[in-house]
Amino acid sequence: MPVQRRAYPRISPLGDFSSPGGRPQVKILIAVVGDSKPSGQTERLAEQVGRCLAERGAALVCGGLGGVMEAAGRGAKAAGGLTVGILPGYEPGDANPYIDKKFAPEWATPETPSSPPRRAL
Repeated sequence: MPVQRRAYPRISPLGDFSSPGGRPQVKILIAVVGDSKPSGQTERLAEQVGRCLAERGAALVCGGLGGVMEAAGRGAKAAGGLTVGILPGYEPGDANPYIDKKFAPEWATPETPSSPPRRAL
């Protein structure tokens, strides 16, 4: 006898980014991480990567702060892309200006802003 699976509603952590036909506009998420104080060459490369991802319809996921992640976000936004920041702290306002959706993990509290429990690693 086959197992009957229960149907659950699909919930997107990115909110409502659907096209009028109900299909998601973003089909792929690609993460970019890197140094917070990159060389000029690395920063330019990160910006190009962000732009290329957005031009191909991918959403950029990063840590949401500065350096490589800000440069990639700048490139993605210049090409009209979606950017998502998974912040290492608990304040969404800490994100760089190129981040559309800001997420602060549950384990990041004011008492331990960047110390995840060991099981989260």
